[in-house]
This record gives sequence, C-alpha cells and structure tokens, in this order.
Amino acid sequence: MEGPYLKTFYERALHADVIIFLDIPRSVCLWRVVKRAFLYSGTVRPGSSERCKEQIWNLKFLDFLKWVWNFNSRYRDEIITILNDTTSNPTKQIYILKSPDEVAYFLQQSVTSQPIGRE
Repeated sequence: MEGPYLKTFYERALHADVIIFLDIPRSVCLWRVVKRAFLYSGTVRPGSSERCKEQIWNLKFLDFLKWVWNFNSRYRDEIITILNDTTSNPTKQIYILKSPDEVAYFLQQSVTSQPIGRE
C-alpha cells in the first residue's frame, strides 16, 4: 500500500497482505522535505515526472510543508485505528516503523511472519 488516502484506506488495508506504516517523527519528515527541495530546486528530481521541477517557496510547496507538519495530528490516529481494525486475518503482516534506524533494520532483514513495531 502506498499513500494515506483515507477515503479508500480502510478498503485497501483490508485487502493488503502486508502493510508498512512509516510512523516517522514530524521533524524528520519536515527536514527531509526541505532538504530534498533545496537539493533539487529548479530541477527534476529522480523518480519524478519530466515536467515536474522541484520548486521551493511557492504556495504549493508551503501548502505541502503545512500538510507534512499536520499529518500526525490529522491522520495518524485514524490510520492506527484502521490498521488495528483490519488485523482479523492472521496472515496479514503489519509493520509500524518509528525511526530511520528501524526502517534501515527492516530493510536489512528478510520479512518474517512476525510483525515488528506493532502498537
């Protein structure tokens, strides 16, 4: 699953076999957005559409910073609730990774049937 689109999140979570929720602190997310914007300012960043140049300090960028800043207070609790509600399938694997170190560790390990970082 990719993306926190809450209108379809429950349905997608219900049918997903594996869910990885990156519950990274707001400060880390915000820093990475700003850093990426400066690194690729005026250019197309890898993985983006050829017509999508990274622009900073316009209204869209400021709106995105606001969205990142408010993500946890607006969406996190609902996402956690949905994840908890969709665990009736014993084969579903849900991973909640809370730090860059946990993400790195997770990527280094092979995925097992025992979820880590579960709330």
